[in-house]
Amino acid sequence: NPADFMLDLGKILIKYPARLMKIAQCLEYPLGLRGGVSVIVESLTAELSRLGHKVLLVSPDDPAIVKSGTDKSIEQHVFWNPQEPSIANAKKLARQLAASGIEVAHFHAGGNYGWSNRFPFHSPAYHLSKLGIPVVWTSHRAENILEGFCGPQRSPLFKLLLFPVAWLGKMQQLCASR
Repeated sequence: NPADFMLDLGKILIKYPARLMKIAQCLEYPLGLRGGVSVIVESLTAELSRLGHKVLLVSPDDPAIVKSGTDKSIEQHVFWNPQEPSIANAKKLARQLAASGIEVAHFHAGGNYGWSNRFPFHSPAYHLSKLGIPVVWTSHRAENILEGFCGPQRSPLFKLLLFPVAWLGKMQQLCASR
């Protein structure tokens, strides 16, 4: 819900009312998809930029398309491939974001288990928080806790056996988020 995000973002921005921030908007889907999450990120990015904040976009969009786009609200783009989850890739993205000078990162997930958080230590949000960067997390779809971490065709027994690992990863992400 965009209103919930604005309340969370408002709490962070109230802490720093006299200065502008560099904020990462982290999206697992291309902006060009024009789905619900990408449209919300696009709207938030435009509003943050209008208020004078610098916005860094993390997404699987082609960097050349983002750079040549007419949307001037995106100051910087970092490519993220959600199809290649690994601890190494999560740490690499966290280091890239920290080196860029962001002051807060907002991760947008399409469900409970976005950004590879279904596996412990695979979420860049976890590693970014360990580097001292505040993380805000929004799950844009509610699902039951036994859905989203493996294929829906999997048996209930398989889901129950995998659930403790997925839940541990989810708990890491929750602990890393504000």
